[in-house]
Amino acid sequence: MLKVLIGLFSIGLVLNLNAGSYDYTTGGDQYSVDELRDQCTAKKLGDACQPYAKSLLKMRDENPNITAQEKRVLLIGAYTAVDAGCQRYTFPSENSCELKKTLFTNDDNKYDLDTIPKRIEFLEEACSYKAGYVCADLGHIYRDGIENNIAKDLKKAKNFYNLAAKYGVSNAYHYIDLLTVNAMPEGIQKKKKSLELSEISCSKRSSEACLLHGALIGESNPRQMIQYINKACELGNNKACSLSQNLIVAYAMRGIKLY
Repeated sequence: MLKVLIGLFSIGLVLNLNAGSYDYTTGGDQYSVDELRDQCTAKKLGDACQPYAKSLLKMRDENPNITAQEKRVLLIGAYTAVDAGCQRYTFPSENSCELKKTLFTNDDNKYDLDTIPKRIEFLEEACSYKAGYVCADLGHIYRDGIENNIAKDLKKAKNFYNLAAKYGVSNAYHYIDLLTVNAMPEGIQKKKKSLELSEISCSKRSSEACLLHGALIGESNPRQMIQYINKACELGNNKACSLSQNLIVAYAMRGIKLY
């Protein structure tokens, strides 16, 4: 019996499959599918997500006895795993990002995802399993639109961002804020609103909101600025970590200590 975990809340779908036949070997070490699943989902090790996904795809492609629905579940499980490994963790897995792209660009179309409508339908199904990062991806798609395929729909974008936030994606609060702020005319009120919303979303553990809030504070209060940028770094934002180091050095050269 195999339990496939999908989404941030680890929705378990039990399939009547012998997972032991699909163990993954790398660098001379062998890992069971269950071990890889736990490393990817519970321990948040991004590098485990790609081999976990590959194990699920191997089951899907090589097992002649599984149903079409089981194949679909395995494909969704594989996609949500590499989606998490690609963008969820402090150090994203490049291998996960590459496999994520491959699922949508497979030459022989064995996953039946060769058109934009099929891909959107697939992502919406994955989102329905509480895969928060997939919901956020859908929010981006409807926010920006896809030329000749998907019209911009900010209401749909907000709905998917709300789902992403509900399913544990903290940065989704920041994405919702941007929808509000970007609809405002340029000026003092827009900056004031951005400061207000970014502070609230930062308190909800959105690293992107903390980084923006620090940037908006800027030279007006360097110590407070670096506090927010450091908080973004602590929440796993690599860009904020690099910026913090550069700012500390730059201010030190001016004789200003930020601590």
